[in-house]
Amino acid sequence: MLRSIGKVMLSNPLERSRTYKVRIQPNPRKGVNNMQHLSSMRSLFASIIAVAMILVATVPVFAVTETDAPPCRWPHTRGGSTYLYYKWGSGLQTPGTLWRNAFEAAVYDWAVAPTRVYWNYSSSGSITIQTYWAQDGYSGKAQPYCSGSTTVGYDVYGNVYYDVQLNYTVNQRHAIAGHETGHGQSLGHISGSTPALLGYNPDPNTYYRPQQPDIDLTNQVYP
Repeated sequence: MLRSIGKVMLSNPLERSRTYKVRIQPNPRKGVNNMQHLSSMRSLFASIIAVAMILVATVPVFAVTETDAPPCRWPHTRGGSTYLYYKWGSGLQTPGTLWRNAFEAAVYDWAVAPTRVYWNYSSSGSITIQTYWAQDGYSGKAQPYCSGSTTVGYDVYGNVYYDVQLNYTVNQRHAIAGHETGHGQSLGHISGSTPALLGYNPDPNTYYRPQQPDIDLTNQVYP
């Protein structure tokens, strides 16, 4: 914030000149006190600058607008870590299949992203990753399960129907899996024109891993 500093001027130049004619007897002790005061002020100013720099470096600033936010979030303590546990649904039990590979890559991408949310496999995980077949206009979907405002489970899907019809590339399938896996973190969509898995994606063959807005939204919801 900018602050203007006003200057005070004497209205009478002669009066100003008379002021400078006043002879002041030098006081050596006063000079020492002034030097000590100046040194103290400099130290205080340096301390204030140091504290301000620390605050700027440690307080994150996010500018991500979330839309379609889910009605609940995973439990999280500010400054702590949130661990999510997933398992494979009936259609993805076999390693090496197209959608299994896509979701494995997506889970890894989100797990290594610089956030406080971590993904781990567990046969009893509360997030089920699977596929479905439907001509519903969606390449995938994600369904949260809530207990009040707390997320207790999620179903994450990839739609095989449109994969067969459109013959997705590996990266396109990866992008879809990444999008739905991102929702599995109890996140909504991101508005804006900056490329993001959870928002505007102009080219899934290029943007198939979490982008900066995805990371920022995650850190915004789970700081």
